[in-house]
Order: sequence, then C-alpha cells, then structure tokens
Amino acid sequence: KSKYNLCSQLSINSENHIISVIGTVNEQKRSIHALKTLEILREKGINAILVYVGKISNENRNLIESEINKKQMKEATRIIGFKDDIEDFLCGSDYIIAPAANEGFGRVLIEAMLHLTPVIASDHGGHKEIIRNQYNGFLFKIDDHQEMANIIERLIKSPNLYLKVTNNAKEFASKKYSQKKHIDEILK
Repeated sequence: KSKYNLCSQLSINSENHIISVIGTVNEQKRSIHALKTLEILREKGINAILVYVGKISNENRNLIESEINKKQMKEATRIIGFKDDIEDFLCGSDYIIAPAANEGFGRVLIEAMLHLTPVIASDHGGHKEIIRNQYNGFLFKIDDHQEMANIIERLIKSPNLYLKVTNNAKEFASKKYSQKKHIDEILK
C-alpha cells in the first residue's frame, strides 16, 4: 500500500523499483554517484526510478539536473527537496541507498530498517557501525557504482534474501535503537 501511495504522489508506475537517497544532496553525500548506479541498472533492463529527498542547494540541483539531462534520465529521476516527513519515502521505496563518504551516524538507515526497507551503503564512516554486510543491510566499496547496482539486482532476483535481510534489520534496529534502550542508556 505505501509503495502505491508513493508511486501515486510521484506519478511513477508501481512496477518500477524505487531507489531513494534521503539526506542533504551534496558532494559529501555522493549524490551524483547514485545516478551512475541508476544508469547501470537501466542498461541491464531494470526499470528503476531514483528519488532524491533532502535539502539541496541551487548549485547542487543544477549539477544533478545537468547530469540527468546528459544521461537522458529525466523520466527515471525525481528531485523532491527537503521534506519534514520522510515516512512515505522510507515505506514506499524498495531500496534506500547511502553512497556518502565520511558519514557520521546514519539515522536514516535505522529508520529504513525499522520500515523493512533494505539499506545499501558505502563501507565508509558510520555506516560500518550500523550495517553487518548481508545480514541487516549491504555495504559496498565507496564509489563502486557497479557493486551498488549488483546488490540491488541481487535483491530484485532474490525475494528470500530481501525478506531475510529486512527482517534481520528490523529486529536489529528495534533492539539496538529502541526508545527503551535509549532511555536506559541515559539513566545509567
């Protein structure tokens, strides 16, 4: 249901795989690298849509839009900009990707896990503290667009793996980052 709501909001065919990048759109987040992964997936015949959700400067918007136009992928991308409420994107996306370098704690990754949406992130910064590769998410070498695309393709072809990883992720995030655990840590 939530995917259909998101597809309706964004005028996307629900048969497409929705890949979202949630967070500030800038060089440190490596937002442009997600576009390269989308290009690889589409070259393989995978119908995918890339959605950027987050604060974006005019300069970065122009840079992303220029790349989108150069690659002729306007129909396969959506730039949403900042949203106070990202739950529709967490629930409606098929995958959340985080190609960032030097990322601190990835709260969006935890939120995606709690919404049973698989997370695919660079093996950089705080991502490695949250994700156990192929257990509760996936890590790829930073800037390796092909590896990111391969992981998404693998999840598309293996619904059992998709379910196993998302269930593990929800259990992990629920236990490690629950409100009760947080309160207990504060009271120690």
